[in-house]
Amino acid sequence: MKYFRKTSSGDNKCVAMALSAHHLLTVCLTIVLLAFAPSLTAHPLRATTADMATYRRLSEKSTAMLMMKAGKFLHSPNGQDSALLYYTIVANRYNDDGIGDAERRECITAMNNVGYLYYAFYNDYDKAYTTLRQALQLAAKSGDKYYEAMINLNMANIKSVFLDVQGDQPQLAWATLQLYRKA
Repeated sequence: MKYFRKTSSGDNKCVAMALSAHHLLTVCLTIVLLAFAPSLTAHPLRATTADMATYRRLSEKSTAMLMMKAGKFLHSPNGQDSALLYYTIVANRYNDDGIGDAERRECITAMNNVGYLYYAFYNDYDKAYTTLRQALQLAAKSGDKYYEAMINLNMANIKSVFLDVQGDQPQLAWATLQLYRKA
């Protein structure tokens, strides 16, 4: 495409040269990106052998130690990835038969914190809400009203974000308000 402009002398000067160079640069960058796009998506992140060894080593630690370390990482700058790892290990220990009440509460706390991390630091609202719903079911099953309240509060906060983004949604506003009231 050529663009012309009139000069003071009335002549048409072609500015197509500059626009063509810009267009050519855009096309070249697009080709380069398209050429490398398959390699960027073909190999999703995979756990290395070292990662698996770390996970196994940490899985052998006590729940109390993992929760303490996770709390320290949660409140340290750039420690959220480590906190997520520690909390996930504890959350995965939950089962109905093999653990006592104290450890069951720690597992529910860890699930709540995993949901919070997905919500607050990773902006992954689907994972956050799914994790929090599971934690809420377990808290209700164990009859722990404190954790039910905390989890309902986190779930309400997630719905509140959607309400802010989506605007006038009366059903969503009502559901959010109900969760805040439960909390």
